[in-house]
Amino acid sequence: MVTGRIFGGVLYVFCLLVMTVWFQTQARRWDYSIQTMKRTIAELDKDEQLLDQRLQRLTALTRLDEMAKDRFHLTVPEPAQIMVLREPGCFQKKPE
Repeated sequence: MVTGRIFGGVLYVFCLLVMTVWFQTQARRWDYSIQTMKRTIAELDKDEQLLDQRLQRLTALTRLDEMAKDRFHLTVPEPAQIMVLREPGCFQKKPE
């Protein structure tokens, strides 16, 4: 009977130690995962900022105006060339 209690106590302490080690191991794994995710988020934020800057550069009106003139040979229309569409199929000259 005494050996059963001792065995039960030793088993109880052993289980507590195993659970403690398991929880510590899991905590370190989660911490590593969290740190990895934070680094990934920081990299993605940096990429997003770079892409936003590139989008702003590519869609700048001065750049688009230059491209329209140089690449596509477009010019500013004369007032007489501007038509206002009031209804489908109906063109009118822009009032001056």
